[in-house]
Order: sequence, then C-alpha cells, then structure tokens
Amino acid sequence: MVGLSALLAVLAAALLLTQPDRLAWLLMFPRWVCLGPGCVLLLLGRSAPRRWLGIAALLWGLYAGLFVEEGASLTRLGLQGIGVRTAVAGDLRVVSLNCGSGSERAVDEALAWQPDLLCLQECPGRPQLETLVRSRPEEWSLAAGPDAAILARGRLTVRQQSARGVWIWATWHRAADHPAAGDIEVVSLRLHPVPVRLDPWSGDCWESHSRIRAIHRQEIDELLTALEAAPADARFLICGDFNAPAGDRGLDALRKVARDSFREAGVGWGNTILNDFPVHRIDQVWVSPHIEARRVWARKSSTSDHRAAIADLSLQR
Repeated sequence: MVGLSALLAVLAAALLLTQPDRLAWLLMFPRWVCLGPGCVLLLLGRSAPRRWLGIAALLWGLYAGLFVEEGASLTRLGLQGIGVRTAVAGDLRVVSLNCGSGSERAVDEALAWQPDLLCLQECPGRPQLETLVRSRPEEWSLAAGPDAAILARGRLTVRQQSARGVWIWATWHRAADHPAAGDIEVVSLRLHPVPVRLDPWSGDCWESHSRIRAIHRQEIDELLTALEAAPADARFLICGDFNAPAGDRGLDALRKVARDSFREAGVGWGNTILNDFPVHRIDQVWVSPHIEARRVWARKSSTSDHRAAIADLSLQR
C-alpha cells in the first residue's frame, strides 16, 4: 500500500509537470483531490517499515508544497491572523467578477466592494451598464464588449476588442494626483468555457478537453498579438474568467509577459467556482512586471455562481 501511495504521488506530480493536452480531462479535478487516496493508502500500509512510510510521506509533502496552492494561501492568512505577517494596503483595488448570465445585481454587489477598477464577464448589456454608471455618485467610465466589460474610476479609452468576442482592451487614464497615477492597459476576458464531462470511457470526452486547451491558446495568442501595440513600458492588468484551473499550461504564453497575482499574494481559500463550493480558481488577476500584488483573495457572492477575485495592488514607480 505504501508503494502504491508513493507511485500515485509520483504520477500525480508528473501529470502536473507535463500537463499533456491529451490528458487535459484529468486536470479538471482539483490538485488536492489526490491527497485523499494517497493518505488512505499510507494509513492502510502503516505497518510497513518506517523508512518506506517516511519516503512516501515526503513525496506527498513535496507534492502538496509544489502543486497545491491552497496550502500557501491559507498559511499566509494564518500568519496575518496571528500578526506574523502584515497585510499591506495597495494603491488601487481591482475586482473581477463573472456576473452569472448578465445579472445587474451582481454588478451592484461588486461596486459595493469599493473597487477602483471592475472587470466583468457574462455581464449585462451596454444599455444596462450605462444606466448603472450614470447612477453612481462618483465619476465612472465604461468599456463594454459582447461578453466582457470594464468599469473604472477615471477615463477609459477602448483600444481593441477580440474578433472572437472573448476580451476587451482599454487604456485606463489615472488622475495625476492619484497614488496610482498614469495610464494602465486593462483587459477583461472570458476564455472559451470548458464542458463538464463525466464520461471518461468516451474518446470524445478526452478530445473535447484537448480541443478547449487549444482554443485557449489561440485566444491568448490573439490577445498578446493585440497588446504588442501597447507602449514598450506599459503597465497592464489582465483580469477575468480564464475557464481553466490555476497553473494550467494552456496559459503558458501569458506567463511570459505577466504574473498571476494570487500566486504571490493570495490569502485564504482563493477558489472561485462554484460560489457555494469553490474547487477551482478560474477567476484571476494577472499583472505586468511594473505592478506589485499586495493582497489577493476571493469573496463569496450573493448574486453569481462565481466568487469574485479581488486584488489590492501597488504600482512600482
């Protein structure tokens, strides 16, 4: 049993290191799921020599440390709770929320969280968003696409929309006297949704997940090609519903130019889908090298089937 536990740890780590497209269906399951059967096998084999038990336990410890991000973010939260680690305020707050099929109530809820920048997906139509913006006492601007939108305190200039309809890019012009003064390139996106298939005996189940991975790469490539038109020293934020688990290799091209902010400053249980039982962190905030994540977390929504991704950020000067 101990040998099987160790083998499972090695195979799970190999899968996450390589993430071949043909096995993308397996990546639909949370990374911490493997810890359950691994620990059960260890308990069943507890009469084995201590040396082998120690090796298997070490393998699972390495697996959890390298691949299960929830452990790191919960540890940060715990350290903040006991005062060992201090939460540092940022210059601006970014909220990204999938509204859940166009819910206007979701937009109102997200605005109540006091964002400076709000990125929406599956959002209400432009007329409804324009009405919401006009009803705010503060000055807000709107950039709306067919499936994603950006609301910001300050002025927005729309730069480009995806030909595939999955993202919108706008330049956010910050006031000169604001701590986060200067322009920021902002993208709100929703990548192609992933089908929930529970029929692994079907070849089409595996092929459909492999196809979605390829589509995600094409959508990211389209975005990065568009962003080449931005100034060389531009600061940018890419926020939204990536419809892929955190760390998915389908987003590798994006990692060359940006960072997943939760990986460096996430606290608590950061998963966002489903709202009532969040097992994956598909809603994310990515930042360019000129932006530092101070604190990133997920907040439960009362109006959507997604939790919101919230990031307090600072701009490097």
